[in-house]
Amino acid sequence: MSLNKELGIGRLRRRGFTVIEVLIFAAILLLLLGCIALVVQGAMRYFRTGNAYQEAQNNALVGMRYLTEELSECSNVKRAPVAPFVDADYIIALSPEPLVSGQDWTYGPGGVLQYHQWLCFYRNATTNELRRATLPVKGAPVDSGSAPNPPPVSDFKVPTMKTNKIIARGCTELRVNEEPMAKQISLRLSCSVDTGSVKKTTITSRSVVTLANP
Repeated sequence: MSLNKELGIGRLRRRGFTVIEVLIFAAILLLLLGCIALVVQGAMRYFRTGNAYQEAQNNALVGMRYLTEELSECSNVKRAPVAPFVDADYIIALSPEPLVSGQDWTYGPGGVLQYHQWLCFYRNATTNELRRATLPVKGAPVDSGSAPNPPPVSDFKVPTMKTNKIIARGCTELRVNEEPMAKQISLRLSCSVDTGSVKKTTITSRSVVTLANP
């Protein structure tokens, strides 16, 4: 009899949570889940921003490398746009690169360097791309003094042309300016990547190029 009473007392002592305790527990749990969600959301945002920054930086660096390396080999004669110019979104110059890739540069009588093609860098405002295109010089090769005037930029803006290639994507700005120093032009290239937020990640690269002697 005493054993049953003890068991009964034990059953009476075991009880569930009160409504207030359940509410407090639920509030703490929701608070913890909210904090975890904020941390995860911040980490994902940081990850997206980091990837966008790296992509924009790579595009800007690659684009500027092409611009500076190739234009530094081009002639200072018969360039377009015609000097003096401000904030042009393209540049056309004579290049000594042969039409067939891998061939050596050629020299005419007296060791004068010959130019084989017109090189053009321009920004496609519709697709936000930095593009590089070339056209052969008529009657090439020629020296810079006897070269004809450069073709209009519209002749280079043919996407189906084999020599028209994308150099950098996300190009939101290309600015080419004449420098006070002879044979020098300044370049400003901006590349952006959309991270899904209102503000884009943008990297801007600047450089000054000295073109080769005529």
